[in-house]
Amino acid sequence: MRKALQARSSESAFNPIAAQRVLEIASKIFALERISAEGKKVVCLHNVSSEEIQISLDQPFGKGSFDIFAGGGKVSATENILELNPYEFVWLRR
Repeated sequence: MRKALQARSSESAFNPIAAQRVLEIASKIFALERISAEGKKVVCLHNVSSEEIQISLDQPFGKGSFDIFAGGGKVSATENILELNPYEFVWLRR
């Protein structure tokens, strides 16, 4: 948890006045996009179910690379699929 708090404090997209919007990705995922004043984007994905889930990262990010900077999750590099365990979260940025 300490690592997540440190990551949050160093990321401008988590500024209290940063823009945010809820993304509709899957029924078992709470997804929030945060956008800093400089245009930096962070996507926060939270598995709100008791099941392991897989989601395509093409939806929140499109094709290309991204950085997992807090939380868990496993990513298939060849398929761009993120696996989240029950109640696990991940913060991604491009």
